[in-house]
Amino acid sequence: VMSRSLVATISASGSSVNTGVGTVSATSADVDLDGTLTTTGVVKLQTSTAGRTIGLGGGSGNYNLTDAELDQVTAGSLEVGRSNSGNILINNISPANTGKLVLRTGGSVTECSADAAADITIANLAMDSATGVNVDVDVTNLAVKNSGAGGVDVTDTAGGMTVNSITN
Repeated sequence: VMSRSLVATISASGSSVNTGVGTVSATSADVDLDGTLTTTGVVKLQTSTAGRTIGLGGGSGNYNLTDAELDQVTAGSLEVGRSNSGNILINNISPANTGKLVLRTGGSVTECSADAAADITIANLAMDSATGVNVDVDVTNLAVKNSGAGGVDVTDTAGGMTVNSITN
């Protein structure tokens, strides 16, 4: 099992990390992923500071990953955030090379714009929040846990979604 804890910007320009199996964990203030991360296991990209907001696919945050950067990850599961991260703001992501996307936050998971298009497109999606979820998705399997105040509003833009429970 490979696990790395970094308290800095991750920059792997043109290089790659391939563990074959196991977990790749990167904890940092922000991330700049120019290379690739590959495992058949789990890739965890986590904020190093509690309350740090996460922007995905152009959503604004202190910790940002573009859709192109998410495509640089090849894994059985990609986990972004942790239970004490700030809000996650999403603007049209579709991680191309991972079987499951897991979003974890001590805040909310929210779409960037209130349009009818899918904010997240992936076969398997799990969201674990504390203060609400409001996103449009194109997924086959969805698991949502909201442990505190705030509602859950998930719109299936394509149809055919199955709702499951989250297992940690």
